[in-house]
Amino acid sequence: MNTTPYISLNIPNKNQGKFKFKERSRQSEFGKSFPTLKAKFNKKVYLEWQISYDVYQKDIEKNKKQTLLYQKSFQFIGANNKKNILMSFPSISINLLKKNLFY
Repeated sequence: MNTTPYISLNIPNKNQGKFKFKERSRQSEFGKSFPTLKAKFNKKVYLEWQISYDVYQKDIEKNKKQTLLYQKSFQFIGANNKKNILMSFPSISINLLKKNLFY
């Protein structure tokens, strides 16, 4: 019996949403998406988690969220037709530190 703690995730083998299955020959390369329902998985396949680094502009204006990048040049209209602002990784880290979720 294996006593090593582990986490088990069930992720559909489809390239959709925040998860993309990609294939690469070496770890130093960028991977390429492939048809997951037609191709077989092998040791070259990895799972990429696509993280969004933006927040709604209204959340910034209402002081619900903070970012170090609150400038006009970092504003854009998202796929949901709402005004968004880029959120830097340091901003995310600072928020996690304040909530004692990251150390």
